[in-house]
Amino acid sequence: MGRTRRFRGAGAGRDLLPAGRAPTCRQDDRPPEPDPRRHDQAVDQAQERPAASLPAWDGEADGDLHRLRARSRNPLRRRQAPRVHGLQAPALPAALVREGARSCDSARPAQAEARRRGSRRQSLGADSCGRRARSPSVTATPGGPPVLVLGVRRSGTTLLRVMLDRHSELAVPDESYFVPQLADRHLRHVEPDEFVDDLRRIDTLAEWDVPLDKVRARLDARMPIGAAIATVYAVYAAERGKSRWGDKTPMYMQNLRLLERLFPDALFVHLVRDGRDAALSFLSMPPGLMTETWMQPRSVATFACQWRTEVRAARRLGRRVGDERYLEVRYEDLVGDVEPVLRRISDFARLPYEPEMTDYAGNVDVSTKPHQQSLRQPPTAGLRDWRLQMSPEDVGAFDQVAGDLLDELGYETHERPDAAG
Repeated sequence: MGRTRRFRGAGAGRDLLPAGRAPTCRQDDRPPEPDPRRHDQAVDQAQERPAASLPAWDGEADGDLHRLRARSRNPLRRRQAPRVHGLQAPALPAALVREGARSCDSARPAQAEARRRGSRRQSLGADSCGRRARSPSVTATPGGPPVLVLGVRRSGTTLLRVMLDRHSELAVPDESYFVPQLADRHLRHVEPDEFVDDLRRIDTLAEWDVPLDKVRARLDARMPIGAAIATVYAVYAAERGKSRWGDKTPMYMQNLRLLERLFPDALFVHLVRDGRDAALSFLSMPPGLMTETWMQPRSVATFACQWRTEVRAARRLGRRVGDERYLEVRYEDLVGDVEPVLRRISDFARLPYEPEMTDYAGNVDVSTKPHQQSLRQPPTAGLRDWRLQMSPEDVGAFDQVAGDLLDELGYETHERPDAAG
């Protein structure tokens, strides 16, 4: 008890530290702090290397370690209903607004540290000090590359999802949430029976009505974890008579590097909305759907911080993968004139445009989703308008935190309409 344990296999001779302790990185191996504003300019100017894909399999003994780790983890936890919080947050005093801007600069120390640990844990093919492994050749996804919809919450991603899901060749299910969990548990490769056993614990797959026996039939021993997760989506699509699949889970804006490595041929469609309108929509969601955490901000300033961080992260992803795999579209354009935007997306995704994609009103079940009732009607511009619905204090708070990105995206800033006009 309490003594250092050793594992005899690949990497034999290296100590495994007691549970709960991580090895210390050498000074030159330490990854940079996730400081969005401080590092934006350096990141924008740097010529980033292509992200490492899943590393090559390097031995049976590594598989023993993989199974040991998988068994030692707790089973996948079922999603729990969030605790109830009120709809409105009080306006921030000027001092707190300034503090909110400073906290965004450091992404809040505790939150930044949590994301740093999470990103390192979920960086497939990286060791505990953040060093990346070798990059194998990219394997094309059977049927065609997946289409991953990116966007900050309340940016219209659900609207775009239901439109794309109406396409005869593309299946885009509701939010998944399980991708980081599965990637974290199974690391590089999967053992099929253990992987399917984990799938049985995921409520989402039961809601999707995915036949797990058909998933198991498609799995190969030592299949890379990305390919195994893609198999789940492929079976979902096949059950609906479609050859291509996609995903829309705004929470994955915190896991873009992971998506990039799991699905190395994926196409990314980034839907951007004016963050002030997105904040109005998010902060008006019914009680019980949101909780007050970094992932669930409950004030305009904290939402602005998250909006800025996630939009910048997605745009950096676009620079890494290039225009052939990244398309940025505006929510305002989508609801203003839907057909040209859907044609752009269809061309980008290598799909024929189908007018039926706009015929979703009345065909989407939102009876249990009070925050998605606007899907009962065709695309409608002006559902939220920060110029009329946001207080001057909140406009100023958002601008102090994310005004630079609003300017960069071409959104109006520093002005409010004349009340008399």
